[in-house]
Amino acid sequence: MATPTAGQNSPTAPGPYPGWYTLGASFICSLLVVGSTVYSFGLYVLPASETLGLTRAQANTGMLMLNVGIAIWSPFVGRLLDRLSAPALVLFGGAMLGVGLCSIAQTTSLIVAVAALAGPLALAIACAGPLAAATITSRWFVRRRGRAMGLVAVSTAAGGFVMTPVGAYLIVQHGWQTALTITGVGAATLIGCLALALIRSRPRDDQLIASGEIDDRDHAANESPNSDAWPTRRLLASRNFWLIAFGAGLLMASDQALMVSKIPYLLDLGIELQAASFLVACQSASATVGKLGIGFAADRVDLRSLFVFVAGAHLFVLAALIAAPGYWTLLTVFCVAGVAIG
Repeated sequence: MATPTAGQNSPTAPGPYPGWYTLGASFICSLLVVGSTVYSFGLYVLPASETLGLTRAQANTGMLMLNVGIAIWSPFVGRLLDRLSAPALVLFGGAMLGVGLCSIAQTTSLIVAVAALAGPLALAIACAGPLAAATITSRWFVRRRGRAMGLVAVSTAAGGFVMTPVGAYLIVQHGWQTALTITGVGAATLIGCLALALIRSRPRDDQLIASGEIDDRDHAANESPNSDAWPTRRLLASRNFWLIAFGAGLLMASDQALMVSKIPYLLDLGIELQAASFLVACQSASATVGKLGIGFAADRVDLRSLFVFVAGAHLFVLAALIAAPGYWTLLTVFCVAGVAIG
């Protein structure tokens, strides 16, 4: 009788861990969704305002509606991720991204544009963005979960680094409406392919054991986590929870305001669109460094000190932008802003 070759019908078969494929595909989907919506929003403020006859304030309200939509959809999508197929939800999110961007490109109605932002686009971010990527990745990694989650967190900054220059190029070459259509169709197609080909909802036990993510002796412990450690009522009654939520919320509100306004701000200073998009891309790149650096420091430095540092960086950025400096100074400022956002 022939001896079975190594890896044949064995849980310890050599080869890349499938979780890395799922992580990579989820990373790219999150990059595409966030990069083509949140990070690229500022690119479309001025041209869309001219076409739709909007004031700057009315155009910026679009980001508010997008965030409101994300806040509404995310709790429902989170529950669905626990119950339904993750690839199917990511595929649906990609389709919603295409529907939302194409709807805005084809309409001259403010109501339709707002509905697309709060509806399909917000749903796309919830189903195929950071929430889905983090949820799916956490299932595939236990021993290396911190490393994996850190990589997934970088996807949003990478989205700004990649999609902002792409969007600026498409706007210059084809106009903002065609740029939205190309982005929507292209991103939706790629997300759909990745969801069907590479993303898997959950690993099998033998895959986790073979990869070293869990020890078979500890399998029972991993199967029964103490989910009652922080029930919702106890969490909401915690003073620290509300202080962290309020403090982080203020910083994120500042980030969102800058994200919407920085491209129009740069254009008002006389900087060309593609040069302005390069500054935003640099900020996104520095945000990647910030996420990794702060994440590394969080295991070694008092978290309150890190929070004070990040808040101080925000104040520095806001003060510098009020001064309206030159291009190279702005480059430095946006790099600092990226670290703060990260």
